[in-house]
Amino acid sequence: KAHIENIAARKTGIQQEITKAVEILENENIKIMRQKDTINNLAKEIREKSNLLNVAIEQKKELENELTLKNEKREYLVSEIKSANSKYKILNEMEERLEGYDNAVKKFMETYKNEPALNKGIRGILGRLISVEQRYETAIETALGSSIQNIVTNSEEDAKAAISFLKRNNLGRATFLPITSIKKRFIKDDVVLEAKKTKGFLGIASDFIRCDPDYNGIIAGLLGNVILVETLDSGISLAKKFGYTFKIVSLEGDIISTLGSISGGSKSKHYNMLLSRAREMQELQKDISKYEN
Repeated sequence: KAHIENIAARKTGIQQEITKAVEILENENIKIMRQKDTINNLAKEIREKSNLLNVAIEQKKELENELTLKNEKREYLVSEIKSANSKYKILNEMEERLEGYDNAVKKFMETYKNEPALNKGIRGILGRLISVEQRYETAIETALGSSIQNIVTNSEEDAKAAISFLKRNNLGRATFLPITSIKKRFIKDDVVLEAKKTKGFLGIASDFIRCDPDYNGIIAGLLGNVILVETLDSGISLAKKFGYTFKIVSLEGDIISTLGSISGGSKSKHYNMLLSRAREMQELQKDISKYEN
């Protein structure tokens, strides 16, 4: 009987040990599951962090590329500003020195302000008092010829005083255009209407000039009977049609005179610079402002 009791007690002890072992195993399984969850969560977090890192790397590359482009653009703009400033400086120096104008004109403009009697009567050199669209610069300068260097005065008396000044100071000869005495020239309206029918007709040269209204009479006197055309061919057709009754100038600077003579050839930089210089300076100033902004 005692032996049976020992076996029963032993059995009970073994069952308790098994139960305890099962509990321990279950607890360990729970720990393992928790650790797996932790590992999975960490792996998920690592993947998310990795994705964020990849996004950050791509953003960094984009920013670096953007910075490179901005630096390249900045270098380009700095180069353009330097180039524009350099060109402007050259043109401005040419303008201040009156480069391209006759020596007598330059000397007069440099010294006349020292003569109180002349100050109020001198308006300036015609070429510096007018402007023209770039397309018509060559034609207008050619049409004006040496007149582009004439000096505009208020009156005949002012012109007379200016000539006396040139003589006293032995500065040479110059031509003056008194606002009060220059006679307007024009082409009759019916002739203009008929001329418009000719292919290549552009208009009356005086109509292409921008200037102070005070100078309209002078412009009409110099260019009111001059017609601008696109080409020499259209000019010849127009001249034949109207019997060479007015001067015709093409956009390239070819001239058909009232005598029937035709002048042309390569462009003269000497005259072409006078009207274009101020325009180019204004354009450069606009470019510089645009680049700096």
